[in-house]
Amino acid sequence: MSARIILHPRTCTEAGAQVFAQYLADQGWDWQNLRIGPKQARGYCELLRFMKDEGGITTFERMDGSQFVRESTSTEPEVA
Repeated sequence: MSARIILHPRTCTEAGAQVFAQYLADQGWDWQNLRIGPKQARGYCELLRFMKDEGGITTFERMDGSQFVRESTSTEPEVA
């Protein structure tokens, strides 16, 4: 069973993301391929897996297994 992991809006800030990343590292999660973002209209974010970047098209996977692509020059989803 899998589900999407929705994060509180405070976790979407740079300081909140750093604290959350440290918490996950302490719990044994490999932060290397995890990302926070993009910020949704209601202010929350999702925990995502970075899959691949091919020519500026980046593929992310939600924790439920669904994937989406984003055109960008960065592997970081947009976090406002």
